[in-house]
Amino acid sequence: MSAHLSDSPSENVTGADATQAAAAERLDAEQPKSKFGRHPKMALAACVAVGALVVFGIASSLHHTTKPDYILVSGRIEAPETHISAAAPARVKYVGAKEGDHVHKGQLLVSLDSRVVQTKINEASSFISQARTAQQQANKQVESAQTDITQAKAKSKGFFAKIFGSKKKKEEKTAQLRQEMTGAEMQLHQAQAAVVKAQAARSEAASKLSYFNITSPIDGICVTRSIEPGELAGPGQVLLVLSNPNSAYLKGFIAEGDVGKVKIGETASVFLDSNPKRPFSAKITSIDSKAAFTPENVYFKKDRVRQAFGMKIAIDHPDGYAKPGMPADAHIAMPDSERNK
Repeated sequence: MSAHLSDSPSENVTGADATQAAAAERLDAEQPKSKFGRHPKMALAACVAVGALVVFGIASSLHHTTKPDYILVSGRIEAPETHISAAAPARVKYVGAKEGDHVHKGQLLVSLDSRVVQTKINEASSFISQARTAQQQANKQVESAQTDITQAKAKSKGFFAKIFGSKKKKEEKTAQLRQEMTGAEMQLHQAQAAVVKAQAARSEAASKLSYFNITSPIDGICVTRSIEPGELAGPGQVLLVLSNPNSAYLKGFIAEGDVGKVKIGETASVFLDSNPKRPFSAKITSIDSKAAFTPENVYFKKDRVRQAFGMKIAIDHPDGYAKPGMPADAHIAMPDSERNK
């Protein structure tokens, strides 16, 4: 009885250990195995990838914190405009350009009805002819008076004139001849003045005649046509608007803190939004002397409260690609002294 009791505890302990071991094996079999545990190479590759991401993040952070070597100026492309207007009221007879047409210097753009001016020219020419006729007659009267005076002097020196001639009659004859001479000379001066006045009137009318045949002063493009044949054009009314694409420039704005880093004459590169990979060589031609608030069509709302200086950057060779109204950016290279700050 005692031997049986002493062996029983040992056997019970051994059975419990076996049961726990079996349960642990079942739990281990039920749990999913890690992929990295099964594939150590994949674990190594994951570690390398994580390290590369960390390095890339650090490099990107350093890149964004590095100051650029240029000053950015944003704005829009503009071009000089030439307004073609009427100098006098007249009816339009002909318009030689449509919107978008290329025009050449000296090309006839607008022809206005010039009958009123032509009538004035004809009247002035007729008056000149009459004035010249009067001038010729006045010349003849002067010559006749001069002849009478000469003959009177000759007669007064004769023998019989000295003996039988009366001094009073001589004085009366001399006064009469002088009066005739003065009248003839006055008529001559009046006729000459009439000719000059008529010629001036004709020249003035002829100069106005050029206003009725309007030619293009530049090589460019017609961007606006606001008149049609048959309409009445008023004095000063704009009929056409021409633009010179070869003189295109960027009208941009530079921040108040950067305006002291640039000057007129410095070079720049202009990039169009439609072709940002192609730079156009340019040069700063003007900088406003007073600051203004940034236009809302250039910067975001948060930037509009800042003051900026307007500037013009002339494009050397736009080649027709830089068109008015296009958004664009300019990169102005910073001097070494400014880059190191």
